[in-house]
Amino acid sequence: MKVNLLLLLGGLWNGAAAEESSNDWVDVYPETYEQIESFYLAHDCKPYQNHGAIYDIDEARFLSFDEIAAFLPAQKEHFSPDQCEMKVAPDELANVWSYAKALPAQGRIVVFYDISVNSKGESMLQKLPFSEEFKALYHERVDVLSSITSLPKYRVITPSSLSGG
Repeated sequence: MKVNLLLLLGGLWNGAAAEESSNDWVDVYPETYEQIESFYLAHDCKPYQNHGAIYDIDEARFLSFDEIAAFLPAQKEHFSPDQCEMKVAPDELANVWSYAKALPAQGRIVVFYDISVNSKGESMLQKLPFSEEFKALYHERVDVLSSITSLPKYRVITPSSLSGG
């Protein structure tokens, strides 16, 4: 079952720009949700949370679902078929993410648009009434994407405008 949550949560964020996480992900914190939303809408795409994608740095574009399925057949079920195949330069992508470092010079990267966090850094997965099935599928997706060791991994964590911290 494919579960995608349309990004509906926006707001202000006072978090760090990026930090290395303990499971080989680079956690990236855009300053506002609106940055991500405007960027996707400008490319005729919808922003999603709980959404994995593959970005090809050499071709400066996101792969289609069919390309992802051919490249990572064992993990394809954990990528949404709703891929936005936009072309975007690596430095522009890093800028939209508020990521001060350069992306790798070449190759492909896994991008995971995680579920928003509140101003205390707590995942809205724990704060909103998601079903246990949704939570289990989310954790399975994160585990499978985390197991991809052949590519660098970037987790984009947007701030939520919802209170409830």
